[in-house]
Amino acid sequence: MRDFLCFCFVLLISGCGAGSNGTDQSSQLANPRPVGVQLWSVRDMLADDFEGTIRALASMGFDGVEFASDFGPYAEDAPALREFLDGLNLRASSAHVSFDQLTPDALPQTVTFFESLDVSLLIIGWDPRGWDPDQIDELVGDLNAAAEALSEFDMQIAYHNHAQEFGQFNDATFWDYIAGQTNHEVLLQLDIGWVVNAKRDPLEFIQRNPNRIVSAHYKISPRDGEDQSPIIGQGEFDWRSLTRVATTKGGLEWVVLEQEDYPNGMSSLESVAASKRGLDLALE
Repeated sequence: MRDFLCFCFVLLISGCGAGSNGTDQSSQLANPRPVGVQLWSVRDMLADDFEGTIRALASMGFDGVEFASDFGPYAEDAPALREFLDGLNLRASSAHVSFDQLTPDALPQTVTFFESLDVSLLIIGWDPRGWDPDQIDELVGDLNAAAEALSEFDMQIAYHNHAQEFGQFNDATFWDYIAGQTNHEVLLQLDIGWVVNAKRDPLEFIQRNPNRIVSAHYKISPRDGEDQSPIIGQGEFDWRSLTRVATTKGGLEWVVLEQEDYPNGMSSLESVAASKRGLDLALE
């Protein structure tokens, strides 16, 4: 809780709520960004009923979905999946992939599949090299190479953090090193929940990387032993101010809700619905 209050204090002293004429802009920005959901949040439900789960998410008012390897019955038929999403007024905002899908042999098939879904942002969602001092340069090289390869198809690569990337490294953090050593074409998907879990200020990392935070995961990731609800909107975190800064400084294009904890016996789908309601209220 102390981290949340410190974050709000930093927002106040940084003047992010004031416009160039000194007026308060908090009432001028609710949420101009579309809101998607990371499908990893409901992976159990997708396995049981892919289409029914996607329909349930659409009924919650989401604008899009972010894929994480599960395409249900459409794994070999991206055009049909695109048609299914279109029928629900859902867009595919992005997809988490692995470097195995970006090798020279695999890249043509990967590009063809995601082009059919109108996905132009592919995201490395997990790579332990991101917090390994001996392997981080290899990761940086792979990200730069992927950015160059995908640029030929008007697609982009991004890197997604967990808490480990915010450990100390070279007088900063692993995340700072990755951001500083990769080309500007490598985008950064900032996971707000994991940043706060690591006792860091997400605002700081957004401001350090202008126009590279085009997508952000909105979630609460309670620390072990911490009595805090993982449902968005049930704490004191200032999502509205964060969204304003991420939009104006970071270049935010998509808010992506992710739910990894399901409290009080709630199902994954029920938990997502509760966080969606909380986020909608927080961004009003």
